[in-house]
Amino acid sequence: MVGRLVLQMKHWGKSIEYFIDFIFVAVTYAFLLSIFQPSLLLSDTFITGGDTGSHMYPAWYMRQYLLPHLKLFGWSMDWYGGFPIFEYYFPLPFAVAALMSYVISFNISFKLVTAFGVFLLPIASYAYMRLVGFKHPAPALACVFSLCLLFNEEYSIWGGNIKSTLAGQFTFTWGQALAVLFMGLVYSFVESKKHFLKSAIVLAAIPICHIYTLIWAVSSSMPIVISRAKKDFIAKANRLWAVYICGFLLSAFWSMNTVAKLGWSTAFGAWRSQSIWEVVPNILLPFYPLAIAAVFYFLYKPSRKLGYLLSITISPILFFAFIKLSSTEHLLDVRFMPFAYLGILYLSAYVLSKIIRSFRGVWISSIIVLLISMMWVTQNMQILALSRGLYSGVIEFSDPTVKTSIKQVFSLKYDGAVPSWVSWNYKGYDVLTTWPGVKKFFDYLSTLPDGRVVHEFS
Repeated sequence: MVGRLVLQMKHWGKSIEYFIDFIFVAVTYAFLLSIFQPSLLLSDTFITGGDTGSHMYPAWYMRQYLLPHLKLFGWSMDWYGGFPIFEYYFPLPFAVAALMSYVISFNISFKLVTAFGVFLLPIASYAYMRLVGFKHPAPALACVFSLCLLFNEEYSIWGGNIKSTLAGQFTFTWGQALAVLFMGLVYSFVESKKHFLKSAIVLAAIPICHIYTLIWAVSSSMPIVISRAKKDFIAKANRLWAVYICGFLLSAFWSMNTVAKLGWSTAFGAWRSQSIWEVVPNILLPFYPLAIAAVFYFLYKPSRKLGYLLSITISPILFFAFIKLSSTEHLLDVRFMPFAYLGILYLSAYVLSKIIRSFRGVWISSIIVLLISMMWVTQNMQILALSRGLYSGVIEFSDPTVKTSIKQVFSLKYDGAVPSWVSWNYKGYDVLTTWPGVKKFFDYLSTLPDGRVVHEFS
């Protein structure tokens, strides 16, 4: 009787944990949908914004020529004097957009593909923490905390955040989310022999989305084979290399062709960060102490899971430092920093989960942390501006603007530029006042024979 009651209580406890997880995930995606409004994503208009609009052509060429000829890369005469399309760029998201366009509008399918990586990251973060075996509420916290990377507005081209995605780096966002998922799956396989095929398939997809995300995924997953027992080390190393080899073979049809022709590619040039503070975003300020606490906790009480978390944080920082100090022009240092930011957020989720579990009312503490987290995601710029003003004496507590600012903080209404960027991209180019003139020009070009357009800036 007592044993049955204990089992029932454990079942109730698990049910509450799953319910809290559901709330965290639901709030995360409700917030994302409030920014990426379905009415914009599902409008049949031409996407625009940064490089994004120019990416429509490769997706169209994938649909019209490459896929019907059972290809993922080839040659196109429509840019330059002809160029090797998708031999030096990442075809997977474009192929998905092309395939979807056989069922729904091409414009809508391309919009959905550009936003997919953003929506995949939170649930991938949740899955990663669960697959590695972190206890509740760490997975739920990681899901919500991932919003701090997505809504980091301090850069718009490095990759990984919404601004970069809208500027055209959506393949990077795909690769980043898939890398997070892979690192959870491969840990599960190496430790418990589960998810081999899933690990290999996801790994194969990563380089076809972005090369930086592959470097992060592979370098960060290597330490999971570390073991004091030689026999255990060999067994884990064999399992890890089995995934690496299988993933490589599945993607070799594209990656080997690209590697073989790298000599024909051009370098990025010496585009590097100018200051260390440039790569220390304000939105992560509350998380730095928590991540540092995780490091000290690991030194005090080492564990495989926490060590793995540290590896996904440290490896991109090491790559950043190496590239910054080297003379290479083929890799960009800042492209690795979004991965370090994710690692810091996951370490914070781990530490905060430990703290929450030390209290009796875990579910109450979790909900409070959820509310504070959403307040920080939506109002971090307002909170920091108000804090700095009060600290410096520029603003007094009696100032009416303080009361207004506090009301805004508790409103949970996002105060950054991302919503306007989303609106600009997905509202579409063909609803702008300049569209009729542009369409008239395009209609004229369509009456001419095939060939290149020569233009001159004046």
